[in-house]
Amino acid sequence: MLGTSYRSTSVILLAELRDFLRRGVPRPMRKALRYLTSSAHWSAILREQHRGRVRRIVVARTSELWVQSGGRVMSGPFAGMRYLEEAFASAWSPKLLGTYEMELATIIEGAIARRPRCIIDIGAAEGYYAVGLAWRVPEARVRAFEAGEVGRKLLTDLARRNGVADRCDVQGYCTLELLGDVLQDGALTLLICDVEGAEFAILDPLALPGLARADVLVELHSWVHERCTERMRELFQNTHEIEEITSRLRLPADLPPDAQFPASCAEALMDEMRPCEMVWLWLRSRCRSA
Repeated sequence: MLGTSYRSTSVILLAELRDFLRRGVPRPMRKALRYLTSSAHWSAILREQHRGRVRRIVVARTSELWVQSGGRVMSGPFAGMRYLEEAFASAWSPKLLGTYEMELATIIEGAIARRPRCIIDIGAAEGYYAVGLAWRVPEARVRAFEAGEVGRKLLTDLARRNGVADRCDVQGYCTLELLGDVLQDGALTLLICDVEGAEFAILDPLALPGLARADVLVELHSWVHERCTERMRELFQNTHEIEEITSRLRLPADLPPDAQFPASCAEALMDEMRPCEMVWLWLRSRCRSA
């Protein structure tokens, strides 16, 4: 009985406190207090503290990494490709190390083995994939779409450094119309899409029937679209074989053998600064399954 009475009193007191706050505290302040005491707030603080530590380590080791690499990607599908001293809208050191999106390495190698004649990269940034694929597939023509002017300038520089500028067509913002013009019905096409949440505006099989004949690697953004994985699967389930890939934490053992850094630095240098676990879908056209 005492326990029941105690719980009842506590419930009443909490109700009275909530009523007092509603009457006596302005709504914006109540929302701020609710956020400041939430797990999301403290998670954001811890995430930013972690990113600060990573940035400090990367800055301290940048010159050393550049010397060890010789300015070339050290591992992965694009090992040996000349690189830049900076990246656009993404982490730089994982790209130079070659551990960037290493979960996709097998997919990329398989796509290269199919010898696509047309490669489309939407959201190409400074060209890690666009230039890397042009470098690995000499017979391919690459169309790289990047909305950022700085990214386009870096991409052009990277293409020149690797002798593929004549096969890399660098363009700005990609629309359905532009993508429709670029898709080649007769050529094996590889399309890579990383557009920070705009993937459903671009990858529309009803508007672009040519997508049925393209192999597509798309990065999904769950914080922008609910059920994004399920929705993308539904769009392509009738025309493509679908494989789902998720990101994982980097371990010191993932560091390339030629990169000589202590374990305390290795994970920071490979950190891609992602907001959460990432998901990609590899959509392999059934039209080209042979």
